[in-house]
Amino acid sequence: MVTLGTGIGGGIIAGGQLIRGRNGFAGEIGHMVVEARGAACKCGGRGCWERYASGGGLGRMTRVAARAGRFPKLVARVGGDPEHVRSEDVTEAAAEGLDEAVGMMREVGWWLALGLANLTAILDCGHFVIGGGLSVASDLVLPAAREYLVDLVEGYESRPTITVATSMFGPRSGAMGAALVAFERLP
Repeated sequence: MVTLGTGIGGGIIAGGQLIRGRNGFAGEIGHMVVEARGAACKCGGRGCWERYASGGGLGRMTRVAARAGRFPKLVARVGGDPEHVRSEDVTEAAAEGLDEAVGMMREVGWWLALGLANLTAILDCGHFVIGGGLSVASDLVLPAAREYLVDLVEGYESRPTITVATSMFGPRSGAMGAALVAFERLP
């Protein structure tokens, strides 16, 4: 389970069981480094996956590109200030077919695929469920992620198909998972 919201959260299920890790921190996949010396993360690290493949990452990368003059139409849509571009603006513009926004969604799809490929290399994953706020734009991100995954996963053609699907809980996936964990801990 990968939740794409402000950051990236995760849950690892193996043999029908949630893997919690030695100290209960398993699944902090958003802080897996995907870009050495990359963008600063709120965790204090640099290059964390969530700085590139989350809703927050989408907004950050778009503002950086907009400051460099890469997205004039998108910036014009939000009043001319690159600092006002939000991830929601990008997904809305991409859904309407604005080329520069569609391109940015494909870029997020590449970053998503990179992280999924890393998880596959470590865990030999066969199925990924995508939830969280950015999952509402899954039709704009997941096709690119699936396409890039083929090239990024070592030995992809020799493996059973790796599926990437949207959670039935969509943007509420992380909250639903957290509620379930809290419920399980009740006396």
